[in-house]
Amino acid sequence: MRVFELGRYNIPDEIIDSWIEQIGQNLLPVQERAIKRYRVLDGNSLIISSPTTSGKTFVGEIVALKGVMEKKKVIYLVPLKSLAEEKYLDFRRKYEQFGIRTVVSSSDHREYDQVIEDGDFGIAIIVYEKMSQLMVKNPFLLKNTALVIIDEFQEIGDPHRGPGLEITLTKMSTSPYRPQILGLSPVLGNTETLAR
Repeated sequence: MRVFELGRYNIPDEIIDSWIEQIGQNLLPVQERAIKRYRVLDGNSLIISSPTTSGKTFVGEIVALKGVMEKKKVIYLVPLKSLAEEKYLDFRRKYEQFGIRTVVSSSDHREYDQVIEDGDFGIAIIVYEKMSQLMVKNPFLLKNTALVIIDEFQEIGDPHRGPGLEITLTKMSTSPYRPQILGLSPVLGNTETLAR
């Protein structure tokens, strides 16, 4: 599948052109499969389990930008503060020029917490544990959220981080607002069980 074909999903030409500059003309196999076979751009939730550098993170970006273009909110969850900072700077660098407001929330970054609670963002990068806290504070947090991306989804099996992520996922699944969920992970053992 060619990158320019993503235009049919209401992603502006300027963003598609910037993607072509970054990654080239063609999507990688995992990206094409997520779009064509699993219909992730049609709102289907999915866990993408594939090796590092296979292109799964870019699937998240594509789906995120589609959501933002539809005037919906996107939440991108990460396990670590350092990863939150990295993603925040990366998304700002790539998408601020297109008017997409990216914010971050972690124990080091509290300045956007109220902005996130008010829903005044396009993409919010949030550490797992912080997301759980924000959902307790504001039960309507997911109301206008189209997509929640969970990066490093394999952390659900970690004895320290896993329980916090599980609690967050449980809160999401019991919320009256059900966003699309996209889990990104290196190769996992039993994705069928996790998906259920």
